Amino acid sequence: MQTPLTLVTGFLGSGKTTLVRRLVAEGSPRRRLGVIVNEFGQIGLDGATLARSGHAPIVELAGGCVCCEAGSDFLLAVEELLDYHPEQILVETSGLAEPGGLVRRIRAAELPLDAIVTVVDAANLAAALAASPVTAWQLRAADLIILNKTDLISTERCKQVSEEVQRINARAALVATIQGHVPADLLFSLQMEGEDPPAYPGHRTQDGFSALTWSNDTPLIRSAFEQTLASLPDRVYRAKGLVHCTDAPWPNEVHHVFGRHSLTSVRPQRHQQPLNRLILIGPDLETLAPHIVANLDRCADTTERASHWRQRHDELLDQ
Repeated sequence: MQTPLTLVTGFLGSGKTTLVRRLVAEGSPRRRLGVIVNEFGQIGLDGATLARSGHAPIVELAGGCVCCEAGSDFLLAVEELLDYHPEQILVETSGLAEPGGLVRRIRAAELPLDAIVTVVDAANLAAALAASPVTAWQLRAADLIILNKTDLISTERCKQVSEEVQRINARAALVATIQGHVPADLLFSLQMEGEDPPAYPGHRTQDGFSALTWSNDTPLIRSAFEQTLASLPDRVYRAKGLVHCTDAPWPNEVHHVFGRHSLTSVRPQRHQQPLNRLILIGPDLETLAPHIVANLDRCADTTERASHWRQRHDELLDQ
């Protein structure tokens, strides 16, 4: 195989999918892209997000980190993409993956690896470093570090975060950005230098992270849902999904990162079943699951309003 791979890693909510989505949407000069996207949770959401952005072939691996639990499917995903003859393969790891284990799989299969790109949430670096040791491990492995979300912090704070990142990895190039705006040629002109990053043994057993999946087939009351997102326990570091609210016909992409949330309207290509799907990620969520699920269930609108909304939604989608 001659098609080179580029790994895109970074902690939960750093902006990896936003970066890859821009590359897919805008295309890469002189390169046909293929994408492998890895989800920590049991259901895939990022693959659907990327599919709405462009025409690059995408293979989604759900149910664990590609460096360990989902690793056995990685080579099959590469083989599947090769049927589309890409000239560059992007591998977006889960936010809890450590790159060293995946690099070992790539080397063992004799696949060409260009570089490791690590995306950093500039507004939440300290929280991410405290949340899991895998954050620093991802930074140390990087050939290029994308300092993302710099619009959310002051210039002085951005300088401090840059200095902290460079203390962890002085070798990697560092690029500050907003919303993943990075030229494709910058990412794909890299070549790895030095030794491969070591694997981080036991990273999944040390951090205790788990994923909680919630789904519901009744449209939601937006104000109640946003209030529920705002009141999620601090232990929920990341939540993402697609939900429908009765004040609009189209669904919203949901993103919750370290207490900050956003809902963005998207135009679907087909009916989604169930209407609402969320993945929530954090340490030891099993004990919080009944409380979180009950609060989310209470966001469902009344039967009458839901019925009226569904009729209008179906008519618009079928046009």
